[in-house]
Parts: sequence; structure tokens; C-alpha cells
Amino acid sequence: KHFHSTKQPYNVTTIIGRWAPPTENDTQAYIRTVLTLSGIGAQENLLPPENVDSYHRLSKLLEAMTVMENGIRPNDVDTEAIFQGYKLAFPRNAHELDKWMLEEDEYRDW
Repeated sequence: KHFHSTKQPYNVTTIIGRWAPPTENDTQAYIRTVLTLSGIGAQENLLPPENVDSYHRLSKLLEAMTVMENGIRPNDVDTEAIFQGYKLAFPRNAHELDKWMLEEDEYRDW
């Protein structure tokens, strides 16, 4: 259903705890690295992800996780692929996100 319908907080700690569990990873090291790379607070609420205003924080999270998962430098992350993936995940906001990105032009500075 919708992310915001869950009782569990939607933040870096819960996301990484779910997708990089301690049984398979050094989850705490993963979280620390992602927090450092993304600049997002550990308990910062990332809801609702379908809100265009959440895009910047979530894209920073995805960028940091891409660095962790692929062992690449932050400057080597394909931010355009993240942008396009976000639009595919939340298609009803694609037009609004395109408009917002043109106005802000922030993704080119990451």
C-alpha cells in the first residue's frame, strides 16, 4: 500500500536495518557511512516518499547506498538514473518532479 500507512518510522536506520540486516552485514557501519555520505539524520523522517519535497533527501540516501553497494566514489553515482527511477516509482508526481527539478536544478550540483 502506501509507505505512510505503516506504523514503523521511515528513516535511514529502519531502511538499512531492513535491507542490510545484521545477519548479512555490519549494519551499524553501513548506517554510519550512509549518514555521513548523505547528510541525512539517523532518525529524520523521510515520509512520505511520494511527496516531491522528499525527493532530495531520498535521492541522497539512494546515492549513498549505491556507493556502499557498488564500492564506487560518490561522484561516480549516476544521479540521473536515480532521478528517473524515482519518477518510475512515483509516476503520478513525474510532471511535478520534472517542473521542480527545472526550477531548482539541484541534481546537477550533487
